Amino acid sequence: MPRSIDPDTDIPSIIVSLDTPPVELSLDLLGTIQQMIALAIREQLAILTPPQVTTPPEVTAPK
Repeated sequence: MPRSIDPDTDIPSIIVSLDTPPVELSLDLLGTIQQMIALAIREQLAILTPPQVTTPPEVTAPK
């Protein structure tokens, strides 16, 4: 059973050889990836969105 594992070519056997069942591992991994993507999107939006300047109504709508 123990044999040398090459991380570059042998990814499936690494996942199988872990103690965690593959389904639970993939669910954890999906959650982590979702959090990373959400964080990246929030950072991009913060960069792209200019700060909102609130102007008083009398300035924007003169009579």
